Amino acid sequence: MSVKGKFNKKAIKAEIKKLEKKLKKVENSNMSAWTEYGSELCAGGMIEEERKIQREITKLKNKLAPNEVYNELLARTLEHKNELVFNCGPEAVILLEGIEDDGEDYYWRMFSLQRGYHHSSCVGRIDCIKGKIDDEAYDFLFGIFKLNYKRVLSMQDEGAINEVEKELKGIFK
Repeated sequence: MSVKGKFNKKAIKAEIKKLEKKLKKVENSNMSAWTEYGSELCAGGMIEEERKIQREITKLKNKLAPNEVYNELLARTLEHKNELVFNCGPEAVILLEGIEDDGEDYYWRMFSLQRGYHHSSCVGRIDCIKGKIDDEAYDFLFGIFKLNYKRVLSMQDEGAINEVEKELKGIFK
């Protein structure tokens, strides 16, 4: 991709297009196989194959414009910070808290009821919930999440657990 040690944008852009086509082909193939064979397949292997290609695309895009990619992710994160989002991982509904950079990749900082605080590569997709369902439904969902969030954080404190139980009894009479 480099000519005599120089940065070659054209070659990187061509490689990105090639990988994006490959990713689309793999996604379509996996979807077709899943539709036909279902649970007989190893979904983990299929997902990992797609993520590997996505990581390569992200690395190449970062080489082209690292600040541009980060700024785009940061803007999206700030727009939806402390909102519930759908994650492509096993947690499904998570609270988006921020974005972090380890020098090689960017990571969503998130909280899930199953894993607590953790990071997930920004290569993984998140979909915003707020604005896609009516406000009353979102507020209800957020309220349930918030109660469970308190419960998860307070598992060492029996007094706090009792408070959460009282809140739940008040809502679910």
